[in-house]
Amino acid sequence: MKAQSIGTMTAWCGVCLIQSVMAYDSALSDSATAPELVGDNGDWPAFEAAVDFCTRQVTYGLADNRDPVVTAEAAVEWHGFTFESALVFDTTEWGRDHGGYGNRQGQYQELAFGSGYTHAFSPEDYAFLPTTVELGVNTIYEYHPPVCKERGEANPNTQFINAGVMLPGLWLTPAVSAEVDIDNVNGAVYLAGEVGHSFTLIKSAGGRKSDPLSLSLGAGVGFGNPRRNEYDAGFDAYAFKDVWFSAALEWHLTDRITLTPYVAVYEQLHRRLREAARACIEGETHTSTQVVGGLRLAACF
Repeated sequence: MKAQSIGTMTAWCGVCLIQSVMAYDSALSDSATAPELVGDNGDWPAFEAAVDFCTRQVTYGLADNRDPVVTAEAAVEWHGFTFESALVFDTTEWGRDHGGYGNRQGQYQELAFGSGYTHAFSPEDYAFLPTTVELGVNTIYEYHPPVCKERGEANPNTQFINAGVMLPGLWLTPAVSAEVDIDNVNGAVYLAGEVGHSFTLIKSAGGRKSDPLSLSLGAGVGFGNPRRNEYDAGFDAYAFKDVWFSAALEWHLTDRITLTPYVAVYEQLHRRLREAARACIEGETHTSTQVVGGLRLAACF
């Protein structure tokens, strides 16, 4: 499954690859999120590289891995066109004991990559618009290493198409997105809506372009069609899935290097989905609430 990103509201929810967070996010991870690449490269592409440590891998509010994961990310953007990739590494033997894909401790268990396009329409360009409208679309392919089928292991590859819209000019920034699986769970649809705001804690001074410290808060809700819910939790019906709240401290060490500690809380809204979340690990019972924390270090150039 795709790592759901937690990131800030300046990034797409489900449209572009990991925020972590995300929990993006990963979780924040999600994700996947569109990186805020530095835009002063003239006509040259902008690049971002990041490393994210997350206490738990979460997708649609469900735990894919209850142990920590490390994600290495890279992205390039040029005139709205993006190419992104992420490698998710297990830090424990979770995949052998609970994940069903074998022991991947210290090795990558997922490679996600894809391309997309984002464009903003502003009131300056179109007088009938009351505020800036940002549209985006991308496709993400998830590759998983081979498994031992003789031991009953499975970890199929899959592909997603994502599309979304965001209003970045509003104080409380809203965003909606749609994700469609076109491969392993063909026809599974996940919709998400979220709002968020970033508060400046320390303003920039001197020649700095970015504020040294800011706090980003966000909240959202997800919705799945029967195909999505059946695959995730054996519940063949339309239903609201997860609701989440996130907070991230964005510490700009320099204009190009950002350190972001984050936390997010997920819960399943529908009773049947909560029950499935509690019993998702055979022979064990856990709370349906997922609490995720992490630390992301990113560099733009």
